[in-house]
Amino acid sequence: MRRILTVILGVLVLASCKKSTSTTPANPYYPISTGNYWTYAKTDSTTSPITVTNYTITVLSADSIISGIHYKVLSDTAKQHVYLYRSNADSSYRRGIFANLKGIPDVEEKYFVKNIPVGGSWSDTNYTTSNGITVQIVFVHTIESLDTSVVAAGKTYSNVAHIKLDMIAPILGGKVGGGDFYYAQGIGSIKYAFAVSAPIGGLNINQSEQLLDHHIN
Repeated sequence: MRRILTVILGVLVLASCKKSTSTTPANPYYPISTGNYWTYAKTDSTTSPITVTNYTITVLSADSIISGIHYKVLSDTAKQHVYLYRSNADSSYRRGIFANLKGIPDVEEKYFVKNIPVGGSWSDTNYTTSNGITVQIVFVHTIESLDTSVVAAGKTYSNVAHIKLDMIAPILGGKVGGGDFYYAQGIGSIKYAFAVSAPIGGLNINQSEQLLDHHIN
C-alpha cells in the first residue's frame, strides 16, 4: 500500500483526448511550449529535519505515445521521473512514469478542465495494481477561485486559478489525502500544498512547493 500511495504523490507533485495527434491545445494555466522551464523550491515537512530541495522542470522537444495518445514530455533535474502532458479541447492531463518504482503502473490525472465556474468540480478514476492488489483511486477537483492574486516565494501573481484536490481510495478507508494547487495564467504552477495520511501502512506525507524562477516562450 505504501508504494501505491508513493505513486499517487509522484503524479500530483508536478511543479499533464483520446486522439492520436501531436498538436496540444493551449492551456492558459500551463503553457508547455518546448523550452519552457520552471524552477521550484520543494519543502518536505515529513522529514526530520525538514528538507528543502530546488529543482527545474523543462519542456522537451520530444513526444511520447502511449496507446496511440501523444503526450508532451517534461523532465526534471532530479532525473527520477518523466512527466507527460496532454490536452484536448476542454481538459488537460498529466501522467508520471516512475522508473524507480518497478512494477508500478503510471497514473494519469485530469488536473484542469476549462469553463468550470467557481465552486464547480470534476472527478476521474484510476486503477493501479501492486503485489496483486488493485486499488481504485478517485481524484476529485474543485475550483475554489479564479483570477485571484496569490503570493509564492515572495512574488505576487495575478490571474491565478486555485484548485482543491481530494484523493479517495475506498479500499484504504476513504479519503487518503489532498491539497491545494495554484496555477497562474501564462505561467503555470506557482505553488501547492499537499498531504497524505493513510490508515494502512502508517504513511504520512506533507509537502509544499513554490515557484522560484521560470521562462515561458
